[in-house]
Amino acid sequence: MNSHLGGDADSKMRLVAEGTAMSAPAADANMRHARFIPPRSSVAAVVDVAHGRFETASDVFHLKMVNAFPVVQSFIQGTIVYVVSQEVQDLLAIFILELHPMPYCGTKDFMPCTPEKPPWAQATYALVLLISLTLLQSLAARYQERYAVLTIFPSMARAIAGWALANTFQRMVAESELLLHCGACDLLHFSAAVLTTIFSAAMTLVVQPLTLVRCLGNGAAEELLRTGWELLLKALSWTQMMLWTDALNKLVVSGASAAEMRGVLLPRLLALWA
Repeated sequence: MNSHLGGDADSKMRLVAEGTAMSAPAADANMRHARFIPPRSSVAAVVDVAHGRFETASDVFHLKMVNAFPVVQSFIQGTIVYVVSQEVQDLLAIFILELHPMPYCGTKDFMPCTPEKPPWAQATYALVLLISLTLLQSLAARYQERYAVLTIFPSMARAIAGWALANTFQRMVAESELLLHCGACDLLHFSAAVLTTIFSAAMTLVVQPLTLVRCLGNGAAEELLRTGWELLLKALSWTQMMLWTDALNKLVVSGASAAEMRGVLLPRLLALWA
């Protein structure tokens, strides 16, 4: 009888061992699928395909697509914001307020160019636009839960404010060029980019915290102040980007002739900008 019981026990142990051996690959696959998919998992998926484990490889690729979707969505949204905000800025500043000359003006069979408005006029426009966008963004925040399309408005408002402020700073640098008669003015453009970066850092690290520390409530005035700071700092960041782009472009083309610009230098400049 004892031998019979021992035989049953051995059979049960063999069955458990076989079950464990059979379930190990499935458990390993589940563990690999449950965790965050690192880049090297693509190699594991290729190995699975080579060994005929198509379902496992399909799960890996599916998880990678799911993890990549927010990044792709953010990139597409950022591209849309960049393009549409530029169009809105051009519509307001060029075609309605005529702060800048119209593109391609002065050419054959096209309207003459309007004069560029002075920096103070462009600064006034940027200030009024910043205040208006602050009010509109605070209003849109109240209805974002009801209308999902309004969730893109903060990004759009920051970009439009950035274009307006950046154009103002660029006009100030251009006016300084005329006053200094410095030709290419490479040092002027580089200094403007550096000073704007320092000013933006001071506003972000010193002035904004000192202002907001006194406004810790949740009232309408405090919310408007926080929204205004958010727009202003983003506009300063946008301005830095454009001023540094101008400064680097000036350094690249410094001393180049028109023939050189039409030759090999222009593609290199476009590659650097990209």
